[in-house]
Amino acid sequence: MLTLFVGNAFSQCNELIPLEVINPGFEGPPGQHITPAPWSTCGITPDTQPGQWGVTQPPSQGNSYVGFVYGSASWQEGASQALSGSMQAGVQYDFTIDLSATPAAGGGINPNSFCSMEVWGSSALCGRNELMWSSPVVTHYGWQTYNVSITPTSNWTHIYFICNCGPLGYILLDNITPLQANNPNVFITSHVDGDAETCGFNLAGNINNAIIDSVILTGNFQGSPLPATLVGLDWSAPLTFNGPGNQTVIATAYYTDQQSQETCVSTHVDLVINSPASNFTFVNQCDGTGIPFTDASVPFGASIISNWDWDFGDGNTSTQQNPTHLYATSGTYTVSLEITSSDGCSVTSSQDITVFENPVADFTFNEACEGDITNFTDVSSIGVGTVNSWAWTFDDGNTSAIQDPTNSYATLGVYDVQLTVTTTDGCTNSVNQDVGMYPLPVADFTFSDGCLNTSSQFTDASAVSTGAVTGWDWTFGNGAIANSQNPANTYVADGTFDITLTATTDHACTDAVTQTITVHPLPVADF
Repeated sequence: MLTLFVGNAFSQCNELIPLEVINPGFEGPPGQHITPAPWSTCGITPDTQPGQWGVTQPPSQGNSYVGFVYGSASWQEGASQALSGSMQAGVQYDFTIDLSATPAAGGGINPNSFCSMEVWGSSALCGRNELMWSSPVVTHYGWQTYNVSITPTSNWTHIYFICNCGPLGYILLDNITPLQANNPNVFITSHVDGDAETCGFNLAGNINNAIIDSVILTGNFQGSPLPATLVGLDWSAPLTFNGPGNQTVIATAYYTDQQSQETCVSTHVDLVINSPASNFTFVNQCDGTGIPFTDASVPFGASIISNWDWDFGDGNTSTQQNPTHLYATSGTYTVSLEITSSDGCSVTSSQDITVFENPVADFTFNEACEGDITNFTDVSSIGVGTVNSWAWTFDDGNTSAIQDPTNSYATLGVYDVQLTVTTTDGCTNSVNQDVGMYPLPVADFTFSDGCLNTSSQFTDASAVSTGAVTGWDWTFGNGAIANSQNPANTYVADGTFDITLTATTDHACTDAVTQTITVHPLPVADF
């Protein structure tokens, strides 16, 4: 079996299908005017040897071979066969064949007429569209191996071996080895592994076959994948890398194979890119605080960094080296810094920054009267984050760091109480409220002893040092009550009764007082 390997397949490309002919060693029963199947005699009379016309030379391999006679230009014996696929125009194929002359003179063979072997390509059986190779005249008795190189100009589907010599010349053919395609290939010539470069430079190379229609470069550079400029067998492309360090560039050459499929071969080079390194520092801040950004980029070699282009991720930009930016709202933003050095290299780095949400400080409390304890309850809030610190100042010299504290004021008055809350991210907010320590009222009232079934008048005499008495709750000792300031009450039985007045101020402070009234019976008039 004759096999033609075309192309140098790699993992991302199509595998190429081998081309084959059957019975490349011409194995079959010897006989005159026949060739072993499936080789065609092309309507003439080659022979399967040895043993015919006095030819006794052993095969170069196997058990048989073929002999071709040249009678005239119209009588050139040979053998032809269809390939399993078409050749690739422009691709060089390399293989070997074994040839020999013979001293036999049977059948009118002229042993002194030496021949050469021709290899033809065609689009049909026994066709001679293109002479692809011709051997030197074979004058030696005994097998010699010949190296054959052919480069078809069309995608031929058939191959034809035929002899050419003087009248009645005879040549022997055996052992056609697989036809190996000299694959299209791509090379990088401007650099070798380990070369150091700046971030911008030209990469160049060449190809070995014009059937290659494009060279594509891939790697960590701008525009990747990038088509190279292909002029004849040479290619080149300007590269600008996105960052420094060890970088690999892959060059992939594409061409159309004999199966009309796009096929590729590739090579690569490992380079060390010495370019400026973009970097910056910052500290996450709370909402409402400007964030300073500090350029920490490093130039390469003798170059200097000449431009800074900041993108703060919220639609705002800056060209300062060390800008400060105030974000309108809390959240996470991606900040990018592109630097450009004096030699034209541009490199970008990005980092995420968080603007923390501020808490909303708030608290509730009870209004306290003289001698009472004031209870404070934290009701601060935050959307994203956690409040974990509370700082209270009670305006009387006392402080607290617990969430819900109490405080006892020693003197009456109104105090400016402040609560400052802090989140786990360090964001703070404060709120102030007036908290009072209010005086108790002194409940008091006046009245006169009354008589049975006569209305008794009660007059409030309560007082408070600050504020006003705004509530009065009376109980008259006979089941009757009142809540007006100066009520009256009529007793329907004589005797003594305890009267209690509870006075309440405008700050809900209370005091109570009890007095006893005597209700006298009415006299019985008589005469």
